[in-house]
Amino acid sequence: MAATKWKKVVFHNNFHGDRTPWQGPPTDEVDKAWENSYIDVGVIKIPKADADRLPNQTLPIPGEEDGYIVGVEVYHQLHCLDLIRRHLYPDRYGADTKMSPKGRIEYWIHLEHCIDNLRQTIMCYSDITTIPWKVNERLQAEFPDAHTTHMCRDFDALTEWMLHPDRHFPQEKYQLRVDALRAGASQ
Repeated sequence: MAATKWKKVVFHNNFHGDRTPWQGPPTDEVDKAWENSYIDVGVIKIPKADADRLPNQTLPIPGEEDGYIVGVEVYHQLHCLDLIRRHLYPDRYGADTKMSPKGRIEYWIHLEHCIDNLRQTIMCYSDITTIPWKVNERLQAEFPDAHTTHMCRDFDALTEWMLHPDRHFPQEKYQLRVDALRAGASQ
């Protein structure tokens, strides 16, 4: 909750000239926009007192006296949406074309997980912002206009909070500590 700030955001309607950096055919620039929104951001360490208050219990970080690891769901959701986006372009990303049969099964389980995770999230938050109908000059017809104002959590403020050195704890760093702990226990 400490990281939650609110702001009004006008959504793009994403048609024709009203595009965002995350749209369009795959390019290095589009990939970078997606990657910058979630890669190396979504995992942090929190103190035991905060971990004890969570509805979903988590694990301590090996070698941290008062550190517990958690992920923040929005970054997982962005990863999922990016996985689905990449699946739309097998010529660029390969999708499941170069995988072993077992790898292909795991890929599809992951893809289905992502689709249903996003469905659950959309239903959970049930955005009730209204979408007005307007006369669309290009179509010369009445049409829903998704260029609407929403009350949103401030994603940039959240990301800045997540990346603070006191709490940012990349998953790879956590895994290295777990692996070292396991290696020490097996000796």
